[in-house]
Amino acid sequence: MSYSCRFDGRCSISTAGRNACRYCRFNRCLKSGMKLEAVRMDKKNEKALKRKRSDVDSDEFDENQENIETVGPANKRQRMDHRLLTSSLMLIERTASDGNGKLPPIRSYVSLAMVIDEPEILDGDRTEMSFRACAPADEVACAESERRLLTWAIDWTRQVADMEDAISSSDKICLLRACCVPLTLLELGVRAAGAARHVLPLPNNTHLLPDVQPPSNCFLTPNAIHALLTWTERHLKPLQLSPKELVLVKALVVLNIGETVLSSRRLLRQSYHTPK
Repeated sequence: MSYSCRFDGRCSISTAGRNACRYCRFNRCLKSGMKLEAVRMDKKNEKALKRKRSDVDSDEFDENQENIETVGPANKRQRMDHRLLTSSLMLIERTASDGNGKLPPIRSYVSLAMVIDEPEILDGDRTEMSFRACAPADEVACAESERRLLTWAIDWTRQVADMEDAISSSDKICLLRACCVPLTLLELGVRAAGAARHVLPLPNNTHLLPDVQPPSNCFLTPNAIHALLTWTERHLKPLQLSPKELVLVKALVVLNIGETVLSSRRLLRQSYHTPK
């Protein structure tokens, strides 16, 4: 690894700005008597790599943690609040996708108000979501996926809204109706970005293909499947969002639907059935 200086090595290195130029800081250390052999670049990179590979829901590491003592109380509190928010959203992401099949699925009529106020009603539909895309989806798989994704969207909306005590059940239903489509498409796009093939994975290890007619009861039209995969490849995949960044985007979709994250409005209009 080598450093360079944009100002021909004339940077002023002090305790106030010692991180401004690594080239000048490094050369100042050498002039002060530090031996080049003492520099362990591989060890530093190894530690950084281990940090990056650590569990994403761990609160023990934060990219700003080493500088947290140098900021004022307000900034420190803001960073701590940010870490708490991210941890809460990561927990929502995990619990919304986990399986909880203790009860058989309920096939009788239930309203949105009922499932918002009594989430346990949908326990039978909370199967573990898995997107391995092992086989093409048939009519049964499409029906299961639609119900599971709707349950997932309900759980995400309800739990994010619960972080703000003032949101009523009727407001949660309004949020759900507004965000269900973009939130679900975002999740499917994220899963497609991680797939080995050009397919749209579904949460029961099946998939849809862009050039094959989907089952008649599929909740996505052929045009929507093609548009979603194209959007994913061109716009979502290059971002390489981390798991923490993804949950923050999902929270924005839930709470700030007026400034929708998904830019293709035409894609949204031609795809998912909005819950009634």
